[in-house]
Amino acid sequence: MSSQPFFDLSKWHGVLIIDPGQHQEFDKFLRDKEHIYVYLRSRLRHHTCDDEGNLIEVTSKDQSILEHYWRKFESSRKHYANLMLVTAAAYLESIVYDFFHVFFLHNNKAMHSFIGRDEEKGYIRLDEVLGSESLDELLGRLAARAATNAAAGSPKDIQKRLKKLLGQGFPDDLLKSFEQLVESRNIIAHEAELLPDEQLDVAGSYETVLQILKFFGRVAIEKSIPIRDAGHLLDNSLIH
Repeated sequence: MSSQPFFDLSKWHGVLIIDPGQHQEFDKFLRDKEHIYVYLRSRLRHHTCDDEGNLIEVTSKDQSILEHYWRKFESSRKHYANLMLVTAAAYLESIVYDFFHVFFLHNNKAMHSFIGRDEEKGYIRLDEVLGSESLDELLGRLAARAATNAAAGSPKDIQKRLKKLLGQGFPDDLLKSFEQLVESRNIIAHEAELLPDEQLDVAGSYETVLQILKFFGRVAIEKSIPIRDAGHLLDNSLIH
């Protein structure tokens, strides 16, 4: 390739800091029933007017109304936490794709097993070759296809491909956390169920994504793939 594609840690580093921080503040606020009631009483008032429309009385809503709105706040809090897990899993899968994409751009021959048909590894239609304006364009298109295939499937599937391509995979504890996050996402997104509080670890889920980002960053350095790390995520990190 004439250009030098790089693995962009900075693209993900910021959101992996900001998103869980925002959730933590929102979650803390919605768990504080006393302050929620103060807020609701200030916003929900019963107004009584005389026959001429003049305001004669303003009273707070009764307790049952406050409880009704509190339950809605609780529902929103739990829904938001579940969506955070779905988002974390989406970030993780995109990071895996990004790494494979840039890896294949720097290691074109490694794409062979991830393009073409199942029975014809490396198969490329002639019109794809003839229709490309340059070799770089063709390789870029094939690298994207190969990355999509390499990043598909379960965490264990991805682990096997990493070991085949790189000679190493995720540490056991990180693979387990990856599997747990994907399993939770599947329950929420595919089975349309909301996980209860005791099964929701938003901060831990985002930490898993961050550690996988660091793993790929270290591997990129080992494989002489350029990286962008404006947030110095890998500073003082050991290269294993």
